[in-house]
Amino acid sequence: MLSSLEAKKFVSDLLALEPNKIPKIAEQGYFCCTRLKCGQAFMNTAYLEVENIIRFCKEVPNFSELAMSDRKLLIQSAFLDIQMIRLAFRTMELAQPKKVMFSEGMEFDIHQTRYYTGYPDSLFHLVQEIVHCMQYFNVDIVDCALLQLLTLYSDNVQGLCDPQLVTRQQNRVLEFLRQCSSARFPEAPSRVAGLLLRLPLVRQLSLMAAQEFQAMLASGMYEASPLI
Repeated sequence: MLSSLEAKKFVSDLLALEPNKIPKIAEQGYFCCTRLKCGQAFMNTAYLEVENIIRFCKEVPNFSELAMSDRKLLIQSAFLDIQMIRLAFRTMELAQPKKVMFSEGMEFDIHQTRYYTGYPDSLFHLVQEIVHCMQYFNVDIVDCALLQLLTLYSDNVQGLCDPQLVTRQQNRVLEFLRQCSSARFPEAPSRVAGLLLRLPLVRQLSLMAAQEFQAMLASGMYEASPLI
């Protein structure tokens, strides 16, 4: 199907890492508890997803070719963007247009999102906008995984020892994305460019989510994770 055996192998290995692994809440019956306990359950699933993303990044094919310090910097810079790509993708697959799937068991409409997470309506609407973009471009799990890698391999991160190697890795992933896209949609040569133009929306969403998340931690009412 793809024009490159290398691309097939890379994509196969990448999908084996579960690039859309959905966090699952451990707390049962949280809807019947206090708002504080509901908020902590939400934060715990966010921490779990960060753990999943870090594990995923460390095992990405060829990521180990980078210096350890560069790998740490790239993960620190990209994990929130990756989390937002996953959030939008699983929400798209949920196929409930008025809800966002924060985790398994946490599929919230706009009112529940505001109540349980404290996130503003603007964040909910931005997630929905990214979901609509994914639907428009018929994004599948391969696209989702490769878009995560494109955000991971950012040569704009300050302090990299070898930004040229990061650029080469990013270009390699971009070529795989083009091959996958042209195999599925040969009649849409500009599809990848359209996807890339939407990535700033992901960064806007991750910055908004980070601000709200830090506000929740600053309140002193929730337990923090050493990962954040």
